[in-house]
Amino acid sequence: MAELRCPGCGSGVDLDFDVACVTVCSACLKVLERSDVGLKALGTLGPLRPTRSRLKVGMRGRYDLQFFTVMGRVQLTESSGNVWDEWYAAFDGGKWGWLFDDAGRIHLSIAQEKPGRIPRFESLQAGTTVTLGDKTHTIVEVDVASAVAAEGEIPFRLDPGENFPFADLSSEGGGFGTIDYSFDPPRVYLGRELSANAFVLDTALDTSMPDDPPKRTATDEATVACPKCAKPVRILAAGETVRVVCGACRTLCDVSIDTPPGRRPTDPAPSARLTVSGQAPHLNVNESTMALPLGAKGTLRGEALTLLGFRVRSVRKDGVRYGWQEYLLHGTVGFRFLDCANGHFTLGRTVAAGDVRVDGGYVRHKGQRYERFSVGRAQTDDLIGEWPWRVDPAAQEGTTEYVSPPFLLAQETSAGEVDWTLSEHITHRELAAGFPGFKAPAQRGVGAAEPFAHAAVPRLWLLASAALVALFLASTVTASHKVVLQQRVEIPPLSTPGASYTVNTLSVTAPPVSFPMPPAGQPIVVTSEPFEVRGNKNLAVSAVAGVDNSWLFAAGQFLNEDSGDLQPFSVEVGYYHGTEGGEDWTEGSTTAGTRVSAMPEGSTRLQLEIERDPADVRPVTLDIEVVEDDPDPAYVLIGLILLGIPGVLVWMIRSGFERRRWEDSDFPKGGKADD
Repeated sequence: MAELRCPGCGSGVDLDFDVACVTVCSACLKVLERSDVGLKALGTLGPLRPTRSRLKVGMRGRYDLQFFTVMGRVQLTESSGNVWDEWYAAFDGGKWGWLFDDAGRIHLSIAQEKPGRIPRFESLQAGTTVTLGDKTHTIVEVDVASAVAAEGEIPFRLDPGENFPFADLSSEGGGFGTIDYSFDPPRVYLGRELSANAFVLDTALDTSMPDDPPKRTATDEATVACPKCAKPVRILAAGETVRVVCGACRTLCDVSIDTPPGRRPTDPAPSARLTVSGQAPHLNVNESTMALPLGAKGTLRGEALTLLGFRVRSVRKDGVRYGWQEYLLHGTVGFRFLDCANGHFTLGRTVAAGDVRVDGGYVRHKGQRYERFSVGRAQTDDLIGEWPWRVDPAAQEGTTEYVSPPFLLAQETSAGEVDWTLSEHITHRELAAGFPGFKAPAQRGVGAAEPFAHAAVPRLWLLASAALVALFLASTVTASHKVVLQQRVEIPPLSTPGASYTVNTLSVTAPPVSFPMPPAGQPIVVTSEPFEVRGNKNLAVSAVAGVDNSWLFAAGQFLNEDSGDLQPFSVEVGYYHGTEGGEDWTEGSTTAGTRVSAMPEGSTRLQLEIERDPADVRPVTLDIEVVEDDPDPAYVLIGLILLGIPGVLVWMIRSGFERRRWEDSDFPKGGKADD
């Protein structure tokens, strides 16, 4: 540890890391550069703004298998006035990276030695892509930052007042990066968002520091007098709020936190100070007309939330105003957005732009496809409460919404920045359960992300249909399909005098039997030899007749010899063919079949009365086969038809539901009922 003194105030200064170029005197806030003769003052920065980041200087952690120490941080502000922290990590072994804490989502990136071709700063545009290394990155922000405060040790020269042109990047799978154009050539830092499994704070080490300020909590509040009307302005998230609107006079104020140099842990919490920034627009909206009052506390989806801000926004198309309301909620893991359009609510939070892929009128986010619903430029019509960014009521932002109910994915673009928010439809009932003071507004039409209430019916129909088919296939596989009778009847030409027909039972050992042909116009009667059936199994009858441009009809019945039970049936075979207009044609078939219900167990006979086409004088052979236990697919078809009736009704209702949803879209279309 180097024994050094601040050249400004004489306080002791520590330089523990070889990679550090500058350090900040904690007493007088001077930026001190390391030199051969000691420390050289580069200028003075302002006091640090308290934040709720769980990172702090001196903390030990590990990334994959490498340990690091948080050596310092710089607070920067961009052109819009928003302030954020960059934390610098010194790895054991000499290299360094930097950390970014975005409402509890921590990113770590490391300088790249060979990043590839770096585009010019002037050519960058938020929302476009750039390829660095072997990955494609989405540019989410292009701006110029300047340092306003710092602490600890910094691995580069930091001149107070110096500008830092930069571009923030996002890539698929939580990838994160920055191009820093303050260096020549520009430096590229690439890394990823860290999960609890990838970034583990080393709890085995004592990470507390002797001079650490007392921890701020999510309940930090402050009450400050409005600089215009002197009415009290309540700030619920003093460590996060950047701008606040006075509820009495609607004055828009910037929030500053006064932190004196050398503040000690025993000192009181920093106080807030308001500076007039402008006048917030007012659309005659007040807390009595809001669904939730400012400061309301509740729980949604298992997360404790507090309502901080409210604004009314709108787009204009063809001279018509289309408005909606936005409620800003704050919880233990960051900010949530509760939006209300036509009385329908969605609850969402920001997502990484790198995980979104735009493809024409569609986008994909983590494998889910979303369809374009609306586009426009949004303006702010009413504004109240507190905001964690420098909200500008005069700015107009481009908005594009994509839907895949119950989810809505929204892109918002402003000067040099693009943000994506993923929201999910939430019902009035859930909101009322989470916030007891919730006042449900009237609903109109179908919400953009509102799910169809009976969406499960088509899936249930598919499951039931699949189960029915599977049951039939299983019964078919396990059925015996036993042939209990095979019989052939040979019928001579009708013109043969004294002819006889022959009955040959093929399934049993028995000689053929001949019978004299009946008089003209009388049916041929056939009675089979007895055969055994097991009972409780259906019987399938198939007939094959060698008819040619003629027909044959057989009326039959099964007779149980013990009980006398009868099961009648009939089969008809007809086959015709010819040539007409130079084209061949056919009609009918030489085969036919039917099924009858189960017969009682026991000895059974088949009785047939056969009639044939009187005009057919040729001989014909009729083969009859009886199979026991042969499941009938007709029952499956009937079952599917019966199951399909409610499915069709629900499909029709859903088509109308979707048609009403898309009536409010910029891309209206007919109803669709895709699953």
